[in-house]
Amino acid sequence: MIHEPGTVGAGIANNSVGGGGEPMFHNPGEHVVGMEVVLPTGEVVTLGSPGYNKYSKHWFGGRYLAGPDLAGLFIGDPGFLGIKTKIALRIFPLPKAMIAKTVLVPGKAPGTVDDYLASTENYIKISLELEKDGDFGLSHGAFAMAYFDQLYVSYVGATEIFEPFSRIWDPMEGEPWTEGMFCYIIAGDSEEEALNRVRRIDKVCEKYGCREFGEKIEDGNFARWLLEKNGDVLYAHPLWMSAGASPTRGAQWYIYDMAWVNVIPALRAIVKHCLDNRELYTRARATAPSWVLAPVGGGVKLAEATHMRQEEIPRLEEAVKAQRRIWDDKHRIYLEHGGVPIWKGVLYTLKMVKWGIFDESYLNLLRKIKESLDPNGILSPGQFGYGIPEDLEVW
Repeated sequence: MIHEPGTVGAGIANNSVGGGGEPMFHNPGEHVVGMEVVLPTGEVVTLGSPGYNKYSKHWFGGRYLAGPDLAGLFIGDPGFLGIKTKIALRIFPLPKAMIAKTVLVPGKAPGTVDDYLASTENYIKISLELEKDGDFGLSHGAFAMAYFDQLYVSYVGATEIFEPFSRIWDPMEGEPWTEGMFCYIIAGDSEEEALNRVRRIDKVCEKYGCREFGEKIEDGNFARWLLEKNGDVLYAHPLWMSAGASPTRGAQWYIYDMAWVNVIPALRAIVKHCLDNRELYTRARATAPSWVLAPVGGGVKLAEATHMRQEEIPRLEEAVKAQRRIWDDKHRIYLEHGGVPIWKGVLYTLKMVKWGIFDESYLNLLRKIKESLDPNGILSPGQFGYGIPEDLEVW
């Protein structure tokens, strides 16, 4: 969670901190050892290791020692079941050495859907080959890893807000950018250990035709910029920042955890949706999609953005309808390809209920727990469809 500007409670409620350190340490909920929660009824409960023995003065590891993991109910619950007032986490020393490197992953000029995905497919092949050695964090010391597709790279280059991206536009001369960008920050207990780990990754990258994009920040080393200048190593934040600084001044976001095997089929459907609905995207003032991928806990976190122009729109109502149609269509694509959304607000979860995404047995149990802990439905009304009429229309 290095340099993460959010709160611990929010990180646990969302079970994500935006990417920094997640390849090595996984999601933050895995490191909770105990917590204090205020229930909607006003009752204060102690859970995890301190809840198993009232005489224990120390909150230590062992949420699973003496009974069901009740603390787990409040990890990833987005404030739906209770308010976390104390949390104890396992902590780790920062690595003694970290090396940041950026390579460009070859692709093709956008034409067909397969051309559009060529660089991303190469990156996934690299990741799957690296994953053969086991967990990214344990086997490769991957403190942070992220891949930015070629369209994202060209978008960010156009905004001129990230120093390393200034190199991108120099050699283009009107030609489309065809390479994705793979950034990795590798940790070790010594400089030598970190270097050896980097060499192992470099060897796989070279096999797929990658080339280093500068050693120094000014030469294009975006990973080094994230580590040394930006103050955090969170892969998702550059995506948000680029939208705010881009000519479009806004974007729709889609963030999902997925199995590696589902990423290309999902993105192929997303790109095809864009190509098949050009008139819809024109009405919405929307660009083609771009994305960031990052390995987390045996799967991949996918963050995708479709930039929306926010300047004065002559036919605003028509544009908003088109934007909402795109939002619905694309979320359904990700969900139907096995994606699990990171954000779980009222609109997301209500749509998922209406689309029949949740397993019915899961939803029934969740509602029983909600009714027991929050009989008056005062926390996050409407989330997961709780307390909302079934015939309610959502835009």
